Amino acid sequence: MSYYIDTNENINNIMIRFKINNEVPKNNIKKWKELKNRCETWTETDCREEIIKSLLKYCNIETNKKLQFLDRCELGVGGNDNNKHKQLRFRSRCHVEPFLDNDIIIDQIYDTNNEKWNNEELHDLINAFKKYAENYINFYNCVNEFIEFKINPDLNYQDNDNYYDKTYVLEVCRFIRNSEEWRNKGGKQEHVGYMKAKFRTKEDACSYYNRHNPHMRKLNAHNTFESDWDPKTELFYIVREDYHLIDNIPPFSMEDLPINGEYKFLK
Repeated sequence: MSYYIDTNENINNIMIRFKINNEVPKNNIKKWKELKNRCETWTETDCREEIIKSLLKYCNIETNKKLQFLDRCELGVGGNDNNKHKQLRFRSRCHVEPFLDNDIIIDQIYDTNNEKWNNEELHDLINAFKKYAENYINFYNCVNEFIEFKINPDLNYQDNDNYYDKTYVLEVCRFIRNSEEWRNKGGKQEHVGYMKAKFRTKEDACSYYNRHNPHMRKLNAHNTFESDWDPKTELFYIVREDYHLIDNIPPFSMEDLPINGEYKFLK
Protein backbone atom coordinates (compact mmCIF):
# COMPACT_ATOMS: atom_id res chain seq x y z
CA MET A 1 0.00 0.00 0.00
CA SER A 2 1.15 3.53 -0.72
CA TYR A 3 -0.47 5.33 2.19
CA TYR A 4 0.90 5.57 5.71
CA ILE A 5 -1.09 5.43 8.94
CA ASP A 6 0.62 7.74 11.42
CA THR A 7 0.32 5.75 14.64
CA ASN A 8 2.17 8.50 16.50
CA GLU A 9 -1.00 10.60 16.26
CA ASN A 10 -4.06 9.93 18.39
CA ILE A 11 -5.14 6.58 16.94
CA ASN A 12 -8.68 7.10 18.31
CA ASN A 13 -9.21 9.72 15.57
CA ILE A 14 -8.75 7.19 12.77
CA MET A 15 -11.38 4.96 11.19
CA ILE A 16 -11.16 2.48 8.33
CA ARG A 17 -13.91 2.28 5.69
CA PHE A 18 -14.33 -0.66 3.31
CA LYS A 19 -16.31 -0.07 0.10
CA ILE A 20 -17.42 -2.52 -2.57
CA ASN A 21 -17.18 -1.65 -6.30
CA ASN A 22 -20.41 -0.72 -8.06
CA GLU A 23 -19.86 -3.21 -10.88
CA VAL A 24 -20.12 -6.22 -8.56
CA PRO A 25 -23.06 -8.49 -9.56
CA LYS A 26 -26.26 -8.32 -7.50
CA ASN A 27 -25.88 -11.79 -6.00
CA ASN A 28 -22.42 -10.92 -4.70
CA ILE A 29 -23.64 -7.56 -3.36
CA LYS A 30 -26.30 -9.49 -1.46
CA LYS A 31 -23.51 -11.50 0.19
CA TRP A 32 -21.66 -8.25 0.98
CA LYS A 33 -24.75 -6.90 2.74
CA GLU A 34 -25.03 -10.15 4.66
CA LEU A 35 -21.41 -9.77 5.78
CA LYS A 36 -22.05 -6.11 6.70
CA ASN A 37 -24.98 -7.18 8.87
CA ARG A 38 -22.81 -9.76 10.63
CA CYS A 39 -20.00 -7.29 11.23
CA GLU A 40 -22.06 -4.27 12.27
CA THR A 41 -25.05 -5.60 14.21
CA TRP A 42 -25.31 -7.90 17.18
CA THR A 43 -28.02 -10.10 15.74
CA GLU A 44 -25.72 -12.91 14.57
CA THR A 45 -24.21 -13.72 17.96
CA ASP A 46 -23.33 -17.30 17.08
CA CYS A 47 -21.02 -16.33 14.23
CA ARG A 48 -19.14 -13.36 15.67
CA GLU A 49 -16.17 -15.29 17.03
CA GLU A 50 -16.12 -17.39 13.87
CA ILE A 51 -15.75 -14.19 11.79
CA ILE A 52 -12.72 -13.07 13.79
CA LYS A 53 -11.03 -16.47 13.68
CA SER A 54 -11.56 -16.70 9.91
CA LEU A 55 -10.36 -13.12 9.38
CA LEU A 56 -7.13 -13.60 11.34
CA LYS A 57 -6.18 -16.60 9.20
CA TYR A 58 -5.56 -14.14 6.35
CA CYS A 59 -3.01 -12.15 8.39
CA ASN A 60 0.72 -12.41 7.64
CA ILE A 61 2.07 -10.94 10.89
CA GLU A 62 2.32 -13.48 13.69
CA THR A 63 1.20 -11.05 16.41
CA ASN A 64 -1.97 -10.40 14.42
CA LYS A 65 -2.62 -14.10 13.91
CA LYS A 66 -2.54 -14.53 17.69
CA LEU A 67 -5.01 -11.73 18.44
CA GLN A 68 -8.05 -12.88 20.37
CA PHE A 69 -11.75 -12.34 19.82
CA LEU A 70 -12.91 -9.28 21.75
CA ASP A 71 -15.90 -10.22 23.88
CA ARG A 72 -17.83 -6.97 23.51
CA CYS A 73 -21.04 -5.68 21.95
CA GLU A 74 -19.04 -4.64 18.87
CA LEU A 75 -17.28 -7.19 16.70
CA GLY A 76 -13.56 -6.76 17.37
CA VAL A 77 -10.11 -8.07 18.23
CA GLY A 78 -7.74 -7.45 21.12
CA GLY A 79 -7.47 -8.22 24.80
CA ASN A 80 -10.51 -7.86 27.02
CA ASP A 81 -8.86 -5.52 29.53
CA ASN A 82 -9.57 -1.99 28.25
CA ASN A 83 -6.80 -0.53 30.40
CA LYS A 84 -4.06 -2.93 29.30
CA HIS A 85 -4.86 -4.23 25.81
CA LYS A 86 -5.03 -2.54 22.43
CA GLN A 87 -8.34 -3.12 20.64
CA LEU A 88 -9.93 -2.72 17.25
CA ARG A 89 -13.73 -2.70 16.89
CA PHE A 90 -16.25 -2.43 14.06
CA ARG A 91 -19.07 0.06 14.39
CA SER A 92 -22.14 -1.62 15.77
CA ARG A 93 -25.88 -1.43 16.22
CA CYS A 94 -27.55 -3.74 18.69
CA HIS A 95 -30.87 -4.12 16.87
CA VAL A 96 -31.96 -5.31 13.46
CA GLU A 97 -31.99 -1.96 11.62
CA PRO A 98 -28.77 -1.76 9.53
CA PHE A 99 -26.78 1.37 8.78
CA LEU A 100 -28.08 3.21 5.73
CA ASP A 101 -24.78 3.24 3.84
CA ASN A 102 -23.34 0.18 2.11
CA ASP A 103 -19.90 0.33 3.74
CA ILE A 104 -18.28 -1.72 6.49
CA ILE A 105 -16.44 0.48 8.98
CA ILE A 106 -13.91 -0.04 11.75
CA ASP A 107 -14.51 3.07 13.85
CA GLN A 108 -12.77 2.27 17.13
CA ILE A 109 -9.00 1.73 17.28
CA TYR A 110 -7.54 1.96 20.76
CA ASP A 111 -3.99 2.01 22.14
CA THR A 112 -2.98 1.63 25.78
CA ASN A 113 0.22 2.43 27.64
CA ASN A 114 1.09 -1.28 27.53
CA GLU A 115 0.10 -2.10 23.94
CA LYS A 116 0.12 0.05 20.79
CA TRP A 117 -0.79 -0.64 17.18
CA ASN A 118 1.92 -0.03 14.60
CA ASN A 119 1.54 0.82 10.94
CA GLU A 120 2.44 -2.68 9.72
CA GLU A 121 -0.09 -4.39 11.99
CA LEU A 122 -2.93 -2.15 10.85
CA HIS A 123 -2.04 -2.63 7.17
CA ASP A 124 -1.93 -6.38 7.69
CA LEU A 125 -5.38 -6.39 9.31
CA ILE A 126 -6.80 -4.22 6.54
CA ASN A 127 -5.43 -6.58 3.87
CA ALA A 128 -6.71 -9.58 5.83
CA PHE A 129 -10.25 -8.18 6.01
CA LYS A 130 -10.24 -7.43 2.27
CA LYS A 131 -9.21 -11.01 1.48
CA TYR A 132 -11.72 -12.42 3.95
CA ALA A 133 -14.55 -10.25 2.57
CA GLU A 134 -13.80 -11.04 -1.07
CA ASN A 135 -13.65 -14.73 -0.29
CA TYR A 136 -16.94 -14.46 1.64
CA ILE A 137 -18.78 -12.83 -1.27
CA ASN A 138 -16.92 -14.96 -3.86
CA PHE A 139 -15.84 -11.98 -5.97
CA TYR A 140 -12.28 -10.67 -6.05
CA ASN A 141 -10.41 -7.36 -6.42
CA CYS A 142 -13.62 -5.51 -5.57
CA VAL A 143 -13.13 -4.20 -2.01
CA ASN A 144 -11.40 -0.85 -1.50
CA GLU A 145 -10.21 0.60 1.79
CA PHE A 146 -10.08 4.22 2.94
CA ILE A 147 -8.36 5.70 5.98
CA GLU A 148 -10.45 8.57 7.36
CA PHE A 149 -10.34 10.95 10.28
CA LYS A 150 -13.34 11.65 12.46
CA ILE A 151 -14.76 15.10 11.94
CA ASN A 152 -14.63 15.99 15.62
CA PRO A 153 -12.34 13.69 17.61
CA ASP A 154 -13.69 15.13 20.88
CA LEU A 155 -17.07 13.51 20.15
CA ASN A 156 -17.84 9.85 20.33
CA TYR A 157 -18.29 8.59 16.77
CA GLN A 158 -21.75 7.33 17.65
CA ASP A 159 -22.79 10.93 18.32
CA ASN A 160 -21.88 12.07 14.81
CA ASP A 161 -25.02 12.49 12.69
CA ASN A 162 -22.95 12.52 9.52
CA TYR A 163 -22.26 8.80 9.91
CA TYR A 164 -24.99 7.30 12.07
CA ASP A 165 -28.69 6.98 11.48
CA LYS A 166 -30.03 7.55 14.99
CA THR A 167 -33.34 6.22 16.23
CA TYR A 168 -35.42 7.37 19.17
CA VAL A 169 -37.78 5.83 21.72
CA LEU A 170 -40.27 6.99 24.32
CA GLU A 171 -39.37 6.46 27.94
CA VAL A 172 -42.45 5.96 30.12
CA CYS A 173 -42.39 7.43 33.63
CA ARG A 174 -44.90 7.86 36.44
CA PHE A 175 -45.46 11.01 38.43
CA ILE A 176 -46.01 10.09 42.09
CA ARG A 177 -48.68 12.33 43.59
CA ASN A 178 -49.05 10.60 46.94
CA SER A 179 -46.67 12.32 49.36
CA GLU A 180 -46.21 9.23 51.53
CA GLU A 181 -45.32 7.10 48.50
CA TRP A 182 -42.81 9.55 47.09
CA ARG A 183 -41.18 9.95 50.51
CA ASN A 184 -40.83 6.14 50.74
CA LYS A 185 -39.42 5.92 47.22
CA GLY A 186 -37.21 8.97 47.59
CA GLY A 187 -38.61 10.93 44.65
CA LYS A 188 -41.68 12.09 42.77
CA GLN A 189 -40.84 10.47 39.43
CA GLU A 190 -40.54 6.75 38.75
CA HIS A 191 -39.16 5.04 35.65
CA VAL A 192 -41.69 2.52 34.30
CA GLY A 193 -40.04 1.30 31.09
CA TYR A 194 -39.57 1.97 27.39
CA MET A 195 -42.30 1.82 24.77
CA LYS A 196 -42.15 -0.92 22.13
CA ALA A 197 -41.84 1.67 19.36
CA LYS A 198 -39.04 3.31 17.39
CA PHE A 199 -38.88 6.67 15.64
CA ARG A 200 -36.61 8.14 12.98
CA THR A 201 -36.55 11.58 14.63
CA LYS A 202 -37.43 13.25 17.90
CA GLU A 203 -40.17 15.11 16.06
CA ASP A 204 -41.76 11.84 14.92
CA ALA A 205 -41.87 10.66 18.54
CA CYS A 206 -43.57 13.91 19.54
CA SER A 207 -46.05 13.63 16.67
CA TYR A 208 -46.94 10.07 17.67
CA TYR A 209 -47.56 11.11 21.27
CA ASN A 210 -49.58 14.19 20.27
CA ARG A 211 -51.81 12.21 17.90
CA HIS A 212 -52.74 9.69 20.59
CA ASN A 213 -53.10 12.17 23.44
CA PRO A 214 -55.27 15.04 22.12
CA HIS A 215 -56.44 15.76 25.67
CA MET A 216 -52.89 16.65 26.71
CA ARG A 217 -50.60 19.58 25.93
CA LYS A 218 -48.15 18.76 23.10
CA LEU A 219 -45.16 16.71 24.21
CA ASN A 220 -42.53 19.31 23.34
CA ALA A 221 -44.51 22.33 24.51
CA HIS A 222 -41.61 23.45 26.73
CA ASN A 223 -38.81 22.47 24.27
CA THR A 224 -37.67 19.74 26.66
CA PHE A 225 -39.01 16.69 24.75
CA GLU A 226 -40.83 15.74 27.94
CA SER A 227 -44.61 15.63 28.22
CA ASP A 228 -46.82 16.72 31.08
CA TRP A 229 -48.06 13.94 33.32
CA ASP A 230 -51.54 12.65 32.58
CA PRO A 231 -53.85 13.08 35.62
CA LYS A 232 -55.75 9.91 34.66
CA THR A 233 -52.78 7.56 34.31
CA GLU A 234 -50.11 9.58 36.17
CA LEU A 235 -47.78 8.74 33.25
CA PHE A 236 -45.54 11.08 31.29
CA TYR A 237 -43.22 10.47 28.36
CA ILE A 238 -39.67 11.53 27.48
CA VAL A 239 -38.05 11.25 24.04
CA ARG A 240 -34.76 9.38 24.38
CA GLU A 241 -32.05 8.33 21.96
CA ASP A 242 -32.33 4.59 21.36
CA TYR A 243 -29.68 2.77 23.39
CA HIS A 244 -31.32 -0.62 22.69
CA LEU A 245 -32.54 -1.19 26.24
CA ILE A 246 -35.28 -3.78 26.70
CA ASP A 247 -38.69 -2.26 25.91
CA ASN A 248 -41.68 -3.50 27.87
CA ILE A 249 -44.53 -0.99 27.38
CA PRO A 250 -47.06 -1.45 24.52
CA PRO A 251 -47.43 1.49 22.10
CA PHE A 252 -50.55 3.64 22.16
CA SER A 253 -52.09 1.46 19.43
CA MET A 254 -51.73 -2.33 19.43
CA GLU A 255 -51.48 -2.14 15.63
CA ASP A 256 -48.10 -0.47 16.12
CA LEU A 257 -46.53 -3.39 17.95
CA PRO A 258 -43.45 -4.93 16.27
CA ILE A 259 -44.23 -8.09 14.29
CA ASN A 260 -41.89 -11.04 14.90
CA GLY A 261 -39.37 -8.64 16.39
CA GLU A 262 -39.43 -6.36 13.33
CA TYR A 263 -40.07 -2.69 14.15
CA LYS A 264 -41.66 -0.21 11.79
CA PHE A 265 -40.79 3.43 12.31
CA LEU A 266 -43.76 5.34 13.70
CA LYS A 267 -44.68 9.00 13.46
